[in-house]
Amino acid sequence: MGSKEQVITKNIYLDEIKKNLTIDKYIDQVQTNTKNGLTAIDAKERSLKYGENEIKKNKGNAWYKILFLQFKDLLNIMLSIIAIVDFICLDFLPEENRLDHLIQGIVIFVIVFVNIGLATLQELKAEKALEALQKSSSPVAKVIRDGKQQIIATKDLVVGDIVLLEEGCIVPADLRLYETNSLKIDESALTGESLSVEKDATKNIDEKTALGDRVNYAFSSTIVTYGSGIGIVCAIGLKTEIGKIAVLLRTSNKNKDLPPLKKKINNLTKILTIFAFSLLALMIVLNIVLYFAHIYPDFFNLGIIPPYKFWVELDTIVATVALAISLVPVALPVTTTVVLSVSVSKMAKKNALCKELTIVETIGNATVICTDKTGTLTLNKMTVTDICDYDDIVKEATKNPSQMLKEFRRYKHLLAVCMFCNNAEIDSNDKSKFIGDPTEAALIVLGENVDFGINKTRNKYKRVYEQPFDSDRKRMTTVYKTKRGYISFTKGSAESILELCSMIQTKTGVRKITQKDKNLIKTYLDKLSSKALRVLGMASSEFKDAPKKDSNYETSMTFMGLVGMIDPPRPEVFGAVKSCHDAGVRVAMITGDHQITALAIAHNLGIVEENDNTTLTGIQIDSLNDEQLQVAVKSCSVYARVSPDNKLRIVKAFKNNNEIVGMTGDGTNDAPALKEANVGIAMGISGTDVAKGAAGILLLDDNFTTIKTAINDGRIITRNIRNVISFILSTNLATALFIFIFTYVFGINPINITQRLLLDLVTDTLPCIFIGLNANDFGVMKDKANKNAKLLDKSLLVEVLINSLAIFVTVSSVFLISYFGFNVKNESTMNIFCFISLSLSRLLLSLTYVSKKESVFSNQGKIYSSLWLACSISILLLFAMIFIPGLNIIVGMDKVDKKLIYNPYIWLLIVLLPLIPNVINEIKKNIMRKSSANKTIQVAV
Repeated sequence: MGSKEQVITKNIYLDEIKKNLTIDKYIDQVQTNTKNGLTAIDAKERSLKYGENEIKKNKGNAWYKILFLQFKDLLNIMLSIIAIVDFICLDFLPEENRLDHLIQGIVIFVIVFVNIGLATLQELKAEKALEALQKSSSPVAKVIRDGKQQIIATKDLVVGDIVLLEEGCIVPADLRLYETNSLKIDESALTGESLSVEKDATKNIDEKTALGDRVNYAFSSTIVTYGSGIGIVCAIGLKTEIGKIAVLLRTSNKNKDLPPLKKKINNLTKILTIFAFSLLALMIVLNIVLYFAHIYPDFFNLGIIPPYKFWVELDTIVATVALAISLVPVALPVTTTVVLSVSVSKMAKKNALCKELTIVETIGNATVICTDKTGTLTLNKMTVTDICDYDDIVKEATKNPSQMLKEFRRYKHLLAVCMFCNNAEIDSNDKSKFIGDPTEAALIVLGENVDFGINKTRNKYKRVYEQPFDSDRKRMTTVYKTKRGYISFTKGSAESILELCSMIQTKTGVRKITQKDKNLIKTYLDKLSSKALRVLGMASSEFKDAPKKDSNYETSMTFMGLVGMIDPPRPEVFGAVKSCHDAGVRVAMITGDHQITALAIAHNLGIVEENDNTTLTGIQIDSLNDEQLQVAVKSCSVYARVSPDNKLRIVKAFKNNNEIVGMTGDGTNDAPALKEANVGIAMGISGTDVAKGAAGILLLDDNFTTIKTAINDGRIITRNIRNVISFILSTNLATALFIFIFTYVFGINPINITQRLLLDLVTDTLPCIFIGLNANDFGVMKDKANKNAKLLDKSLLVEVLINSLAIFVTVSSVFLISYFGFNVKNESTMNIFCFISLSLSRLLLSLTYVSKKESVFSNQGKIYSSLWLACSISILLLFAMIFIPGLNIIVGMDKVDKKLIYNPYIWLLIVLLPLIPNVINEIKKNIMRKSSANKTIQVAV
C-alpha cells in the first residue's frame, strides 16, 4: 500500500483512532466504502498484515517449571535441608544411628513432595480466563464485501469492514456505528451497566467519554437487544475493549504477592530458621568448650559431666544439627494442607467454591471487599418497583405490583400500555427467561405477575402499526385494531409523553389535563428519579381511521401514569454488608453504572451513610496519579462509571494501602480486578466464564451473603491455624529445650531421633488436624479485621512460652525423678520414659486449644468429643509402638532395662505429671473468664 495507508496503519493499530471523529472523517481514515464495503483482496491484505480478529491465549508454564517454582517455598527448603543432611551423613555415622536418620530423611522428603505436588496441581488448574474470552465472541458476522452481503467467520474481520447488526446478534468486533435504527445493546458484561444502551450513530463524543457513554460505538462480545444498525470495524482482537481486558488479565497480577497465609508462614519460618541456627551456633561453641574441658579439666574446673560424644565426631555434629532444626514445624505443612482441604469442601457445601486451598484463609483476613453492583449487589434484572396513576401522585405515594393486584381494575389501562407497547417475548425454551430489551421484559413480568400477561393481551388484538423508539423522540408507539376502531399505546420518557397529553386518566374517569396536573406529575417524577429509578410515562389514545404510513399517533393522548423500575438490590445483601462492617471489613462498590444509581444503591444497602455522598467517577480517577488515588480510596466507598482499567487501579490502590482485598464481580469487565485482588470472588450462576476463570472463589448461589459466610469460616480457619502453630511451637520448643539441657548437662540423649520424629508425626499430627477443624466460631465476626495481624504476635509468643515451659517442667520432672529417685541410668530406658511423658504432655495440651476461655470439661459440642477421640487414638498408637513385639523395636524397647520399664510407681509418675500444662491452662482460663465477667458487669452498670 501507499504512504497514505502507512499513516492509516499507525492511527489504527498503534495510536488508535481518535474517538471524537465525525463519521465522514472516520470513513476517510480507514479507507472503506459504506455501500460496497472492502474488496476481498483488500480484506485479505489487511488480515495478513495485522492478524486475525481473535484473542489468542498465552502459553502457560510447563508443568515441570511450575513444579520447580514450588521448591522456592521457604518451609520446603528448610525441610529439604534437614533430609539432605540426614542422607549425606549416613555413610559416616555409627551403624546404630543410621536407621534413625534414614527414616527421618525419607519421611521429611515425603512431606515436602506431597506439599509440592498439591501446589502444582492447583497452579495447573488456575489459568482458564483467557480460554473463556475466546468463547465469548460470536462465531460469524454479517458483512458487506464486494458490494454483497456475506456471512464470514468473526476471526476474518478486519478494520474497515462494514458489519450489519440486528436484534439478538453478538457484536463481532469494536464498531464505529454508521447507521442506527432504534438500536439498543446490552453492555452489562463489559461496563457493568444494567440497562441496555441506546445507540446513536449521529452523535460525536468527547475523547475522554467513559466507555458506557460512547453511544456511537458498539463493542465486541456485547449483545444487540433491540433494533438494528450498521457499523464500521474500528478495532479487532486485542485492540478491542474486550481484548484490552485480555491484555490486563495477562499483565495484571503477574508478580502477585504470596497469599497472606503463605507469607505469614514464610515469615514464621524465617524467624524459626534464625533461632534454630543461632541455637546451632551456640551448641557448637558449647561443644568446643566441653571438648577442651574434657582435655583440660584442671584448667576449666567445671563441675559438670561432659557429654558422651564430642563435637569433633560426625554423629555428634549431625545430632547437634538435628536438635537445632527440630524447631522447624514438620507437622505444620501436612496439618495445614489437610485442614484447608477439609475447609474447602465445607465451604463448597455453603455455596463458596474455592479454587485454591490458601484462599480459605485469605478471605478470612480480608479488610476490604470491593464489589461490583450489577449482578452482585443487585439481581441484574430490571424489575418494576413503583407504579402510580394520577390519584397516587396526588397522595404522593406509589403502589408496588402486589398492591396493584388488589386494585387491578383501576390500573388496567396503565397495564395495557405496558403489555401492548412492548416487543419482548417469553423464551419458549425457558419460561423464566425473556428475549428482547430488559426494560420491556420487566413490563412483561409485571403483567404476568398480576395475571395480565401476553396470552391475555397480545392475542386479543392485532397490531397494525408501530412507531419504533428513537433517541430523538424518546418514546415508542404501537397501534392495534379493536372492535370499536383503533387504539394506540405509547411509552417512553415521562417528560416527552406528558407534553403530548391533552387528557388524563383518574380514578373517576378521563378528564382534561391542566398545567397544575403536569407540574404535580413532574414534581413526583423528580422524586422517583432521585431514588435512581428509571421512570417511564404511559399514554394511550383511540381513533376510528385506519393508520397510514408515516402518520403521527403521538398527539392528543391520555396520560395513564408512571412506571418506575430498577435493577433491585438483593434483599439479603443489607444484612451481609452490616455483618461485614461489624467485623471491621470495609465494603466498597465499584460499578460501571451511573453515579446517581450507584449512590442510591449504596445508601439503600448501608454501604455508606445517608449523609455521605462521596463518589469517584472513572473520569475523575483517570485524572489522578497512583499516589493520589491511593489517598482518595481511604475515604471513598462508591466508584461509578468506571472502566475495567479503573477497577484494576482501585484494587491496586487498596493493596498499596496494605489492605487485604476481596473483589467480587460477574462481568468480563471485572476480570482484571478479580485477578489482581488478594482473592477474586465471581458469581457462579450469572457470572461470565471470563470472570469465573479469573476468580479464586465462585459463589454458587450468586449471593453476597455467602461472602460473609466465607469470611466467617476463613476467620475460624485463621484462628485454628494460629492455634496449630502455637501448639506445634510450644511442643517443639519444649522438646528442643529439654534435649539441649539434659544432653549437655547429664551427657544422656533423653530421646533419640526416631522418637523425636514420631512425636511430630504420630502424637502431634492427628490432634493438630482436629484443632484445625474446630468449627466453633466463638464470635469471630465480632473481632475487627486487622490488616497487620501476624501469626506469631506477642500474645501467641507468650502463650508458646508458657506452654513450652509447662511441658519442659513436666518432662524434666520425669527425667530427674527417674534419674535420681529410681536410679534409671540406662539410656534406652530413659528414652522410653521421656518419650511417653513428652507424648502425653503434648496430647493433653492439645485439648486446651479448643477454646481460649472455656474449660476442657465444658460442653463445647462435637469438637471436644472429636479431639478426645483423636487423643485416645494417638495414645493407643503410642502404647502399641511401645508394647507390641516387633513394632516396639522402632522406639528402642529391645534395649531397655526390663525391671525398670514395668515399675508401677514410675508409670504413675509418667501418667500424672503430664497434667501440669493442663492445670496451668485451666487456671489461666478461669482468670480470663472472671476478668471478662467483671468487664461485662461494669459495662452493664
